[in-house]
Amino acid sequence: MSNYTAQSASAGASLAALITLFNTSESNTATKLNDGLAGGASGSGNNIAATTVTRENMAVSASPNRFFGEILAGNAEIRDGGTVTKVSGLVFATANADFFVLDDTNQDLYRIAKTSVPNDSVIANRDTYMDIGIDGVIDKNAVAPAATAPSTAANHKRFAKIESSASIHTITMLGNTTFTSAAYPEDFIGGLRLVSPDGSASAATTLTLKSGLRCRDSTDAYNIDLDADVNAVITSSGAGGLDTGAEASSKWYAAHALADSSGANTTKLILSLSSSAPTKPSGYDIWRRVGWVRNDGSGHFVGLRQEMNVVNLDRLVNALTNGSTTSYTDIDLSTILPSTAYRVMVMCRPKVGGNASTNVRFRKNGTGIDDGQEFAQTDASGVEMSDHLLLDTDTGRIVEYKRLEASGFNMNVTGYVDSLHLP
Repeated sequence: MSNYTAQSASAGASLAALITLFNTSESNTATKLNDGLAGGASGSGNNIAATTVTRENMAVSASPNRFFGEILAGNAEIRDGGTVTKVSGLVFATANADFFVLDDTNQDLYRIAKTSVPNDSVIANRDTYMDIGIDGVIDKNAVAPAATAPSTAANHKRFAKIESSASIHTITMLGNTTFTSAAYPEDFIGGLRLVSPDGSASAATTLTLKSGLRCRDSTDAYNIDLDADVNAVITSSGAGGLDTGAEASSKWYAAHALADSSGANTTKLILSLSSSAPTKPSGYDIWRRVGWVRNDGSGHFVGLRQEMNVVNLDRLVNALTNGSTTSYTDIDLSTILPSTAYRVMVMCRPKVGGNASTNVRFRKNGTGIDDGQEFAQTDASGVEMSDHLLLDTDTGRIVEYKRLEASGFNMNVTGYVDSLHLP
């Protein structure tokens, strides 16, 4: 884009001259912006009205599967790459693309996820119009060069025109296009909810991943979406169950959203003893850990409710009874918390049979501080009281405590905060 020379007004210019100067300046500015945005010269068909352009802050990534597009206003045009040399008739290849198609009958907007749109070819010396329907099928409608564009089929929307000579293609995203990107930001996860049965269930073996999950996969290369609830039953095998082997009791099982990058198979939930390398059944090649579930000695799940990375357990899990040492002492939570937990929710109370008076201080293991959170309860009547705290743990899931005065205390775990970030 060449340098832009600003317009200047002469001294004593009339109002009419100033208005003309302003209009000329605005037109020149729009032309220069268009040249820079679309990569072509003024008048080349690359004109984009200012009202149709939006700016988005996108994550910087080298991922080959990360694309971005826009829904544009009417009569807008993007010339994608201008003219490009024809290579073996191949025109386009897209991954992780979404198309939004309006149903002409009931006006419902359909989101068509195309995890992979393969390379496609067009006929030489023809104009090919690319249409997509609510069924997800992409039509290629070819006509003679410069001929009248063919009509679109019912419930199809046009998103591109390809002008082809024997050796050159010009690919044009048409005005009012409905192509957009579905690549979520790096490490993104949202809409996550996990539920296992209430603690009163006598034989709880099912974990449910609720609809609405949107996330990047474990390699941060693909999207995973879930539009309906899915279950994983620990007594079943493969997708919708345990990835490999037989169930073992008193174990933490990682819960993974399981998907197919080709889009042929719907998203499932799978359980695994591995948080980083679940065994994937045939037809599934991408996944992301979304949480954990633990079974008891009878092989039944401990009830939980998870919203994003905050997990509430249905049952109290005892972590310490009559903690009474007066120097900092470890409380090892590694058998109570999963490996990715970094905060623990606890309920503390004076020891049973004590005098309901205690004062205890906590700190993260290895920090060396002595002014952390405290649990302090005193009641002259001897009535036991409790308090809830949120404590940081180290990578070994250890917190430290010391009793400052009075009697000992009991501590039970009520939940935890999970790190859901990708490695």
